[in-house]
Amino acid sequence: MNRNAALSLCIMCTVYIMCTVSAPLHAADCVPPKITVRGQAEIQVPADSARFNAAVVTTNRDATEALDENNRRVEQVIDALEQAGIEDTQIETGRFNLLPVFAPRPPRAEPGWQPEIVGFTVRNQVLVRTRHPTALGELITAANSAGANAIDNLTFDLHDPAPYRGQAITEATRNALADAKVAADAAHVKLGGIVAIDVERAPSVRPIQATALMSMAAERTPVPVQPGQVSVHAFVTVTLEIAP
Repeated sequence: MNRNAALSLCIMCTVYIMCTVSAPLHAADCVPPKITVRGQAEIQVPADSARFNAAVVTTNRDATEALDENNRRVEQVIDALEQAGIEDTQIETGRFNLLPVFAPRPPRAEPGWQPEIVGFTVRNQVLVRTRHPTALGELITAANSAGANAIDNLTFDLHDPAPYRGQAITEATRNALADAKVAADAAHVKLGGIVAIDVERAPSVRPIQATALMSMAAERTPVPVQPGQVSVHAFVTVTLEIAP
């Protein structure tokens, strides 16, 4: 190899080494520092809808008679609810079951003792929805007066939570940006543009579930029910650049 060729090869090797060493450094220099903050928000909204379960429970030694009695009383309950202002589309069948009732095991049962069926219990449950939570007490009283002897799962909710979800997301985003500014001021840096906004999950609505009711009072005054506030939550993660 002559002197010129050797010199050219040496220059090529030097350039290659400089490129391979400096390339990662330039790439790192091109990535601006960032700050990521997480904001959350919870807003309270007055409930504008409600639901509850109204069930009729009947027991008889004969399964057919227990079922017939249950059907009759359930029809009375539905009629009473409709007369109280509930439309048939707001009433739907919930849980239904027919179960045997067994005699209790005697204290000194003989070997091979088998439980004997002494009757049958029928439970037919309807789910009632209403857009008027303030009328809930009257509806519960009407259902009980007509024959519903097990009332539970009283829940307050929002008919259309979409607008409130948007408010929660807006507030969560503002909270995240406020936290980012506080952190940047504490670190003596300036914030740049927003790189990403991530709504971590769909804003959640937490209905209010009241204590289970067993409305069996002899007096037929309306059950006192006070609708409450429904919680709407949102969680947002915001990533911003730190200005040079």
